[in-house]
Amino acid sequence: MKSLALAAMLSICCSGLCAEPVGTGLRQHHQLERIAAGYRSGALDRRELGGLLMEQRSIARSRRIARADGRVTPGERAYLRLRQNRASGHIFSHKHDRQERI
Repeated sequence: MKSLALAAMLSICCSGLCAEPVGTGLRQHHQLERIAAGYRSGALDRRELGGLLMEQRSIARSRRIARADGRVTPGERAYLRLRQNRASGHIFSHKHDRQERI
């Protein structure tokens, strides 16, 4: 039952965050796909899944805030890129930590 709830949460998060896969949205879409694939393969456990999804939601929130005034400045773009680079590293390290879901 818990895995069904987590799968539903993952699908809702993926659909909401990836409404427009362009630029940084496309990158976030690919990261969410990597997270979903890691969970399906057993490389990510529920705790890791929750943390990675929380990080993706936070990046999406930062992106919405940056776009709120109608223009994303070069500084904001660099900040979003930095956050996505870090998130990508977190996804990689959690997927390859030799820890398996039970």
